[in-house]
Amino acid sequence: MRLPQTLEAIVLHHCDNLDAQSAGVAQLLAASAPDAVWSEYDKLNNRYYRIVRV
Repeated sequence: MRLPQTLEAIVLHHCDNLDAQSAGVAQLLAASAPDAVWSEYDKLNNRYYRIVRV
């Protein structure tokens, strides 16, 4: 059994963080009104998201 490596831990941390932020943005967009142009304010990322429906 080998010990965890610092680089692996950093990569895992960033992947986990990206996954959590992506899920949060997806929830914001899913909760927006069908005719909304902007999302509600995202406190975690300090921004609004422009909603573009394709």
